[in-house]
Amino acid sequence: MSGIEGINNRLAAVQQDTGVPGYAGKVNGTGQGDSGSLLFAGNLNFPQAPGEKIGVARKQAMKLVMDAFDRERDTDRSLDEIRENRTDAENDLAERLDRVRSIRENITNYAKDHGITEDSREQKDLELIRRVRDYKREDMASALQDPLGCLTDDERERYGAVMEKGLTEYQKLALDADDDIRNARIEIDQDKQMIEAYNSAIRGIKLESLKDQSMVKAQKGKDEIMHAAFRDAISSIVQEAVQHIDEEIEEIREEAEEKAEKQAEEKEKAAKRKEEKKEKEILEGEAKLERLNSQSVSSDHQGQVNSEIQNILNKLSLLEEDIKGIEVNKQL
Repeated sequence: MSGIEGINNRLAAVQQDTGVPGYAGKVNGTGQGDSGSLLFAGNLNFPQAPGEKIGVARKQAMKLVMDAFDRERDTDRSLDEIRENRTDAENDLAERLDRVRSIRENITNYAKDHGITEDSREQKDLELIRRVRDYKREDMASALQDPLGCLTDDERERYGAVMEKGLTEYQKLALDADDDIRNARIEIDQDKQMIEAYNSAIRGIKLESLKDQSMVKAQKGKDEIMHAAFRDAISSIVQEAVQHIDEEIEEIREEAEEKAEKQAEEKEKAAKRKEEKKEKEILEGEAKLERLNSQSVSSDHQGQVNSEIQNILNKLSLLEEDIKGIEVNKQL
């Protein structure tokens, strides 16, 4: 595996370890880039410093996020508790409103069943009694001096007659219902005030949470920490890669020089062998020529001998030219 491939594998490992985006698509599991072409690099023995920096940065970033998460969780817990209390108050309010509605319906149905209308004497006497009771509640000081101060003289006389005669069953039920409704109204008002207080508290907490934005800031801080650590790790890795690649280039250059020297030596040896072979052939040709010259032949064979001698001389001439060429090549 070459240096660049080692770099990409290392970057992929760092990206997988830290979760920092932006680098996962650079290298796949086979050491190939997005284009599918195999990248060239070598095995790199990287120091542990980049990985240690990433680890420390991860811990710092996670602590930042967890602290913000704890604060946000406490805020959420408070909101949940307030919402539960508000729900209880809303349920109580709904029950009391249903009770008031039911009480009124019961009185209305009783009146219908017994033929009591708004214009009936029994209903008018009930309204007279209600006025006196409301007066005593709303203006207690005046009621102490004159309990019937809210009535005219005719109404006073009628009120006295009604009280002397005694209340009817309908009037008793209606007055008891008035008391129940009045008490329910007090509780209803309290429920409404509590619900509004809970809503106000929720709005306040949400507003403070928006101003604080702890989780957003923590997430941003986490990303900044991780990217800074990742950039430092990449810088260290790239420096190691450049140094390693320079070393590989130097090794390749030295190997090329050694190979060129060996080729030159082999070429020189081959030329020398060729020269020796030519010289040997020249010596053999000269020896053969001497033998032919020393031989006595008949006139019939003299022409053949002369022809052979000429061939030998031609061959010797060519061999001498080859040797001169070999010597020139050796000089080059």
